[in-house]
Amino acid sequence: MTAAVVAHALALASVCALGWRVLRTDPTPARTWFLPFVAVVAWWSFTATAGALTAALGGAAGTWGLLWERLAFGGAALAPVAWLAFVDAFIGHGGPRRARAALLALVPLVTIALALAEPRVGWLLVADASGAVQRGPWFWWVHVPYGYALLTVGAVIVWRGARARSMTVRRQLRWLLVAVSVPIVGNLLDLAGARPVPGIQLTVVGFVAATAALAFAITARRFLRLPPTSYRERWAAAVSPVLFLDAEWRVLDRNAAAARLLPHADDGAPPLGRLLPSVAAALRGREATDGPIEVHAPTLPGRAAAVTLEPLREGSRPPYGYVLVVDPAGAGSTALTPAPPSRT
Repeated sequence: MTAAVVAHALALASVCALGWRVLRTDPTPARTWFLPFVAVVAWWSFTATAGALTAALGGAAGTWGLLWERLAFGGAALAPVAWLAFVDAFIGHGGPRRARAALLALVPLVTIALALAEPRVGWLLVADASGAVQRGPWFWWVHVPYGYALLTVGAVIVWRGARARSMTVRRQLRWLLVAVSVPIVGNLLDLAGARPVPGIQLTVVGFVAATAALAFAITARRFLRLPPTSYRERWAAAVSPVLFLDAEWRVLDRNAAAARLLPHADDGAPPLGRLLPSVAAALRGREATDGPIEVHAPTLPGRAAAVTLEPLREGSRPPYGYVLVVDPAGAGSTALTPAPPSRT
């Protein structure tokens, strides 16, 4: 078994393990759009592994070798679209609308159609006189620029978010940038023909480091557990302190008023019970209700407040998080903006 088979199989196993880990997280909008991204990367890794195994068995230049190279475009063409859709779900508006997602996928779908028809058409893959397959004009002038344009747009959105959000969110987005940067560097080296070990695609090998970074972010940084940024920004200028909790009641984000009330709420996703023990005790056991919950409890020594807890859901599933609004005046009946509808 060659080094290429081992390297690509390791990448495939790591991506599948990441997908399994993501399936076990709470069903947030970000997770819903992250799973297709993992799926297309897994398909890319699978075709690379199958191609390396075919080459090891002596069939790289035959029908099977060309088949895996053509099928690899199913992952390579759709990965940038899935990446941008996930970024929009995690940082933007809860996921792209179906019409926009279909429009973004138009060029990749044409690329996949050409891949299935090659090398007869000669636009994406061109067979030379010796029978070797080379990249055609569609690959260099459409597929590569379009894919990198989508990757760049997504990376810029993540970079801007990593500079502007709370410490917990910034840590998540920095790990996301690390994860996506490694395969991109590997892909640039692949396109330049720089392969230290023959037969090993550095893009696919980069998936190993990327999945390790994402697995750490999911486990240690509570990645994928926040509601969309567009929803959180509705509360940015609110006078009332607002905390965003995950399903385990850990504080993942806050608005400016909450930062003044609870300056330590940004220290590594602390549990609500540590920041506001009386509020957590008053709410405990009542979070399973369908609508908002309102209680009166002290938030600081000598100060009582009306506290409202709003569950966040994807459809009819259990809550993936909560919005906690504190009314320091104790007036009660804090009006909550409903969670954005799912766009899945």
